[in-house]
Amino acid sequence: MLGHAARKLRDDKGEAKLLIKLADRQFQRLARQEGYVPTPETEENAVLDLKDADLEFSLEPGARLVSLDEGFDLVQFHTTLWEGFNHEGPVPINEDELAERRRQLYSPHGDERLKIAVIAADGEYAAYCGSWYDPLNDYLMIEPLATRPAYRRRGFARAAVMEACRRGAALGASRAMVGSNQQFYYSIGFDPLPAASFWRHLQAESKQPAGDTAKGDTA
Repeated sequence: MLGHAARKLRDDKGEAKLLIKLADRQFQRLARQEGYVPTPETEENAVLDLKDADLEFSLEPGARLVSLDEGFDLVQFHTTLWEGFNHEGPVPINEDELAERRRQLYSPHGDERLKIAVIAADGEYAAYCGSWYDPLNDYLMIEPLATRPAYRRRGFARAAVMEACRRGAALGASRAMVGSNQQFYYSIGFDPLPAASFWRHLQAESKQPAGDTAKGDTA
């Protein structure tokens, strides 16, 4: 597997990358032997077992859920992600921005039923949860999740995630996963998974000599 990845799974920069658990010393040693080196880049994940999970939620009076297949407001969606990820300044609404948001929503392998927005009683989008499910895997992937600042701490994010999990479970997913270690996910039932780091394998002609040190490295 390590050799196949090094030969066949390179990106446009000539690098092959693997995600290896920090606690898996045996696999790390094998990766070293195959020419991989660790990087500072890490990934945190959390998981929710859907079979026994409490997927209940409640919404404020007048609030409701809507999925992409039921109709969607692209400007509201864009605004929710812009504000939800704490970008500063006015929301940029132009053709290029909206075209990119449209591309994110209507990806070739996406399921429109699994993209959930919460609409507050005032008619504004309060939160959004995107999710992905591939029947070849057993998990539903949660990404992205955003809540506009004015609507936080009102249960909207939980509602969006739980609805996505319900729909994923109905399609056959046995667990939900998210690439995050935020307390929010733990508070709604997700458990942490062992952290992992990215290891890379460079093309032979681009490898840095073993004796080199990074700029500013005094080791």
